[in-house]
Amino acid sequence: MIALVLLVSAATVRGGESFPETQYVSGKAGLARKIEGTLIIGQREIRFADKQGRPVFRIRMEDVLRASPTTESREYPLSAKTREYVRVEAKSGETTETIVFRTARHRSAALAAKIEFFREKAVAAPP
Repeated sequence: MIALVLLVSAATVRGGESFPETQYVSGKAGLARKIEGTLIIGQREIRFADKQGRPVFRIRMEDVLRASPTTESREYPLSAKTREYVRVEAKSGETTETIVFRTARHRSAALAAKIEFFREKAVAAPP
């Protein structure tokens, strides 16, 4: 069983750069709950897999309209808490979705830039 999980995990991250400790927050039709997992950014698609490496969803780069980083700070009585997010706006059939991921600190800007880079390449590439 452990070998199977490792095999599935290895296959999931093949073909893209993986970013563990990412949480899907909202925006994808049919997914109402938050999911901890790994965001995989490749040249042709963005994939999200749960902690066990099972694919949750994928977004083709040519469907991505934009990606942007967001930082949210909140003051609590004993400490300040900063959270970072990446928002991916994408075409989905006849509509658009804004999919939100919470990322590890100091990672959201780099993730958004990487998605934008591959999006621009996908849009410029001939079919």
